[in-house]
Amino acid sequence: MNRLIPIVLFAGACNVVDAPENLEELVVFGFVQFDDDPSGVATAEGLLPLTDTLAEELTTGFRVSAITFDELIEAGVPAEEGNPIVGVSATVQMDSSVDDVAVAWSFPRMQEVLEVTLDFRIDAEDGELDCFLSHECDTYAYDGWRQNDIGFLGESEQVFRREYRWLTLEDDSVILATRDIVPEPAVMSGNVFRLNQQYSYTLIFPNEDGGSTRMDTFWVDAEVIGIELPDYFALDTAVNNMQNTAEQVDAFTESQ
Repeated sequence: MNRLIPIVLFAGACNVVDAPENLEELVVFGFVQFDDDPSGVATAEGLLPLTDTLAEELTTGFRVSAITFDELIEAGVPAEEGNPIVGVSATVQMDSSVDDVAVAWSFPRMQEVLEVTLDFRIDAEDGELDCFLSHECDTYAYDGWRQNDIGFLGESEQVFRREYRWLTLEDDSVILATRDIVPEPAVMSGNVFRLNQQYSYTLIFPNEDGGSTRMDTFWVDAEVIGIELPDYFALDTAVNNMQNTAEQVDAFTESQ
């Protein structure tokens, strides 16, 4: 078992949270404990220094610990028991500020932000978006549906949940954390590719150039029928799409 780092947070009362030291376990911890603010801050305080230490590896993608059925249940995900789901972490740089990314990433017509999104809707909200974007509310979430173009593999339709949280660190800097939960299989336009379930945990924080750094961790359970592919195939695809997504978020910010 890895040594644990006790991180003491002061917010009126003293809350002590033990977060793993290892990046692989930290991102799982952050996903599972997303609803707990002290744990979220502890995760971010542990991860941000590692994005410098592991900058080269994270640029191309850093394989991380799989997320297990028990961890999904602990996170409140209505998952079915199965094999651990492999994951990968990566970073990408954006010209947009953290607040600008929050606006783009929560935009109610995501098809106007991302080229890959063909159609999109929000079915139910938890909280008020304007309140969240103004930092008057710490959290916001919605349940939605999206239709995505996934290239030669066809099109996918997914029901998903996305959650947002502002985290105030010990130095008073504020960063954005998001979590995506997609426990149900996607409806695919073809019979070749299956996207059974996927999850993500993201931190967006200021970088030295006046923009922001996006650190994403993806866990994907997918398969191509009739073809033996490495278990990281879908993960590599997600990492490769990160740069395109970052550029589209920057373009959306400029247009606003």
